[in-house]
Amino acid sequence: MNLRPCPEWIYIAFGCLVAGIRLVCMSFTYKDGSDVIAAMERLQTCAMVVMDAGAEGEKWAVFRNLVDSVSPDGTAQSKQMPYLRYVFGHEVGTSFMTDVKRLSDLISDDDISDDITLPEVTEDDITFLFQTSGSTGVPKLVAHTNRSILNLRRLCKDNVIISR
Repeated sequence: MNLRPCPEWIYIAFGCLVAGIRLVCMSFTYKDGSDVIAAMERLQTCAMVVMDAGAEGEKWAVFRNLVDSVSPDGTAQSKQMPYLRYVFGHEVGTSFMTDVKRLSDLISDDDISDDITLPEVTEDDITFLFQTSGSTGVPKLVAHTNRSILNLRRLCKDNVIISR
């Protein structure tokens, strides 16, 4: 996921949590998209990207060069990212992502089945994969489990301040 702070971010994040999907917050640092390709190669199973175009369409320009095709129904194909199957876009007052299924359409879709079975999610399941700063040139992915996220919540709740 690569979204600016918005209410839809919460829908995607919590939707992934209850569905047992590992959420990765990705950045687009290099104009050639090499950091995105490197992250997708490390992930190997990332099938869906949710993103906004960027203030001037800059993120979409990078990503569009990495995919071979995108369709208004959300499907996508990329030789550079062979596991990619879906791309959903969140437009924030722009018209850069006209050929991509809008995130708002996905969230308000009435064709969602009522007989969805969600998986059991345990404390030791990986919840998020966060990118490092990329000090070696390519950001690494750091896994956080549900337990580690709960522990962070407890630290904040108990007003524990950790300093170095």
